[in-house]
Amino acid sequence: MPARLAFADVTNHLATPRTLELMGGGIFAWHGYAEVLLGGRWVKVSPTFDAPLCKRMGVKALEFDGASDAHLQPFDADGRAFMSYDRIHGIFHDVPARFLAVEMPRLYPRAHAAIRAGEFANG
Repeated sequence: MPARLAFADVTNHLATPRTLELMGGGIFAWHGYAEVLLGGRWVKVSPTFDAPLCKRMGVKALEFDGASDAHLQPFDADGRAFMSYDRIHGIFHDVPARFLAVEMPRLYPRAHAAIRAGEFANG
Protein backbone atom coordinates (compact mmCIF):
# COMPACT_ATOMS: atom_id res chain seq x y z
CA MET A 1 0.00 0.00 0.00
CA PRO A 2 1.55 3.34 -0.99
CA ALA A 3 2.13 5.63 1.97
CA ARG A 4 3.98 8.84 2.65
CA LEU A 5 4.93 11.04 5.60
CA ALA A 6 3.50 14.44 6.39
CA PHE A 7 4.29 16.86 9.17
CA ALA A 8 2.35 19.61 10.89
CA ASP A 9 2.46 21.75 13.98
CA VAL A 10 -0.39 20.78 16.29
CA THR A 11 -1.77 22.20 19.51
CA ASN A 12 -2.56 19.83 22.34
CA HIS A 13 -5.22 21.73 24.30
CA LEU A 14 -5.31 19.13 27.11
CA ALA A 15 -1.61 18.50 27.65
CA THR A 16 -0.51 18.01 31.24
CA PRO A 17 1.14 20.92 33.05
CA ARG A 18 4.44 18.98 33.13
CA THR A 19 4.32 18.40 29.37
CA LEU A 20 3.49 22.07 28.74
CA GLU A 21 6.42 23.07 30.94
CA LEU A 22 8.84 20.76 29.14
CA MET A 23 7.60 21.74 25.69
CA GLY A 24 7.40 25.45 26.50
CA GLY A 25 3.71 25.61 25.54
CA GLY A 26 0.96 23.66 23.85
CA ILE A 27 2.26 23.72 20.28
CA PHE A 28 3.94 20.49 19.21
CA ALA A 29 6.03 21.27 16.15
CA TRP A 30 6.66 18.75 13.41
CA HIS A 31 4.06 16.21 14.53
CA GLY A 32 4.27 13.36 12.03
CA TYR A 33 1.33 11.63 10.47
CA ALA A 34 0.84 9.37 7.49
CA GLU A 35 -1.05 9.53 4.25
CA VAL A 36 -2.08 6.32 2.52
CA LEU A 37 -3.27 5.95 -1.06
CA LEU A 38 -6.77 4.47 -1.03
CA GLY A 39 -9.14 4.42 -3.97
CA GLY A 40 -6.96 6.80 -5.94
CA ARG A 41 -6.73 9.51 -3.26
CA TRP A 42 -4.44 10.25 -0.35
CA VAL A 43 -6.12 9.76 3.03
CA LYS A 44 -4.62 11.30 6.18
CA VAL A 45 -4.17 9.04 9.20
CA SER A 46 -2.62 9.80 12.57
CA PRO A 47 -2.22 6.73 14.77
CA THR A 48 -0.91 8.75 17.70
CA PHE A 49 -3.06 7.74 20.67
CA ASP A 50 -3.88 4.11 21.41
CA ALA A 51 -7.20 3.06 23.02
CA PRO A 52 -5.91 2.88 26.64
CA LEU A 53 -4.40 6.37 26.41
CA CYS A 54 -7.58 7.73 24.81
CA LYS A 55 -9.60 6.28 27.67
CA ARG A 56 -7.32 7.89 30.28
CA MET A 57 -7.56 11.24 28.48
CA GLY A 58 -11.33 11.08 28.03
CA VAL A 59 -11.07 11.08 24.24
CA LYS A 60 -12.84 8.74 21.85
CA ALA A 61 -10.33 6.55 20.01
CA LEU A 62 -10.00 7.38 16.33
CA GLU A 63 -11.89 5.09 14.03
CA PHE A 64 -10.59 4.52 10.54
CA ASP A 65 -13.24 3.55 8.00
CA GLY A 66 -10.75 2.95 5.20
CA ALA A 67 -12.04 5.89 3.17
CA SER A 68 -12.04 9.08 5.29
CA ASP A 69 -9.27 11.05 6.93
CA ALA A 70 -8.55 9.96 10.49
CA HIS A 71 -6.65 12.89 11.97
CA LEU A 72 -6.18 13.63 15.62
CA GLN A 73 -9.37 14.12 17.59
CA PRO A 74 -10.42 17.78 17.67
CA PHE A 75 -12.51 17.39 20.86
CA ASP A 76 -12.58 15.27 23.98
CA ALA A 77 -15.66 13.40 25.25
CA ASP A 78 -16.89 16.57 26.99
CA GLY A 79 -16.61 18.69 23.84
CA ARG A 80 -13.50 20.55 24.97
CA ALA A 81 -10.86 21.38 22.37
CA PHE A 82 -8.30 18.56 22.31
CA MET A 83 -6.02 18.70 19.25
CA SER A 84 -5.80 21.11 16.35
CA TYR A 85 -3.65 21.21 13.24
CA ASP A 86 -2.17 24.70 13.09
CA ARG A 87 0.46 24.61 10.34
CA ILE A 88 0.99 21.97 7.69
CA HIS A 89 4.66 21.55 6.75
CA GLY A 90 3.96 19.24 3.85
CA ILE A 91 4.69 15.80 2.54
CA PHE A 92 8.08 14.11 2.74
CA HIS A 93 9.49 10.98 1.16
CA ASP A 94 11.49 10.27 4.31
CA VAL A 95 11.87 11.65 7.82
CA PRO A 96 13.95 14.86 7.63
CA ALA A 97 16.12 13.46 10.41
CA ARG A 98 19.10 15.81 10.10
CA PHE A 99 16.83 18.84 10.06
CA LEU A 100 14.80 17.58 13.05
CA ALA A 101 17.96 16.71 15.00
CA VAL A 102 18.85 20.41 14.91
CA GLU A 103 15.32 21.84 15.05
CA MET A 104 13.94 19.92 18.05
CA PRO A 105 16.60 21.02 20.58
CA ARG A 106 16.20 24.59 19.31
CA LEU A 107 12.40 24.51 19.63
CA TYR A 108 12.29 22.52 22.87
CA PRO A 109 15.40 23.15 24.94
CA ARG A 110 13.77 22.04 28.23
CA ALA A 111 12.44 18.79 26.77
CA HIS A 112 15.78 18.12 25.08
CA ALA A 113 17.65 18.59 28.36
CA ALA A 114 15.16 16.31 30.17
CA ILE A 115 15.58 13.60 27.53
CA ARG A 116 19.35 13.79 27.76
CA ALA A 117 19.08 13.52 31.56
CA GLY A 118 16.70 10.55 31.30
CA GLU A 119 13.86 12.47 32.99
CA PHE A 120 11.31 12.90 30.18
CA ALA A 121 9.76 9.42 30.33
CA ASN A 122 9.24 9.77 34.08
CA GLY A 123 7.67 13.20 33.94
